[in-house]
Amino acid sequence: MQNVQDELKVLKQRRTTLKSQCTRFQTYVDAVDIQSVSIIELRARLQRFTPCWNEFNGIQGRIEALDNSDQSEMNQEEERESFEGKYFIIITKLEMLIEQRHRMKQPNGSFHNLPHARESTPLTQGTISANDSLKLPRITLPTFSGKYDECTAFRNMFHSMIHQNAALPDVQKMQYLVSALKDEAYDVISSLEPSAENYREAWQMLNERYDDPSLIITLKALKRPIEHWDDLMLHIVTTRLDHATAREWETTIDRGSIPSFKQLITFLTQRCRALEASSRDQHSKIASEKSSQNKKIAAHVVTTKNGCAYCHLENHSIYKCKDFLALQVDQRIKEAKTRKMCLNCLKSASSQRLLSR
Repeated sequence: MQNVQDELKVLKQRRTTLKSQCTRFQTYVDAVDIQSVSIIELRARLQRFTPCWNEFNGIQGRIEALDNSDQSEMNQEEERESFEGKYFIIITKLEMLIEQRHRMKQPNGSFHNLPHARESTPLTQGTISANDSLKLPRITLPTFSGKYDECTAFRNMFHSMIHQNAALPDVQKMQYLVSALKDEAYDVISSLEPSAENYREAWQMLNERYDDPSLIITLKALKRPIEHWDDLMLHIVTTRLDHATAREWETTIDRGSIPSFKQLITFLTQRCRALEASSRDQHSKIASEKSSQNKKIAAHVVTTKNGCAYCHLENHSIYKCKDFLALQVDQRIKEAKTRKMCLNCLKSASSQRLLSR
């Protein structure tokens, strides 16, 4: 029960915050000067305010599910009607202001026909300069969602086209910045009001968030473009090579140059083929040496088998030796044992082992 009350308290606090935000937006649309406000500011505020209804609806639905008494049900219905009425009045007024601003005549050097906030923002010569004599093609300012691989390109273009443009006041720079950001990047500055005073702070917040030395500056210092991550992949792979392969890889690199990851893959492919060929040659050599050794052993066995172990003549074997056969049986047994011969076949034990291989 206590957990339910705690959750209700948190939800009601969040609802109060949304109601206060709604009141601030209503005050703004009631007091805005249509002559001085730009379309991009109106659209930025409209886009920022639009999600409030979904957030309020989710919070209010949760409150009604947790507190469903009759009295509470009446109160919650009043809360819902009150917020809904204010919300759609503000949305309608903002849309009308944008439409009205479109129809108004713009002086030279002002913003006009700007796209929806957080979409690609086209810039014309009239946007950047009051000089209307030149008719240049429209330039599109890219959007930035917070991905590091988009950071450098976006920052460089925005810095050159908007940030360094002395003809643009900070309030318009802020409006362009808000319109060019989306997703995670927009969240970084979402707490700031789109005003001239907040532009420098917003630009600094983005640079501090995404100008990460460990991810970008290190590679730039090595004169390596961050659009390619060969350096990272090279480091990961080369640190896992065996000592011999790593030494061989170092000998293929030209002094003073930085190899590409493709070069490493080509080297490793050739290295694998060479090692496979070397392994096949080694196996063939071992098999050849083993075959030669077996032939030598067989020749030795044949030689030993053909010679007489008693008189050492090679023209007969021991069981045909006249001197051996002339001995008494007990003497033959003694001589056979002395020479470690089999008493059945009169072959030496070493010969039997070799022949059995």
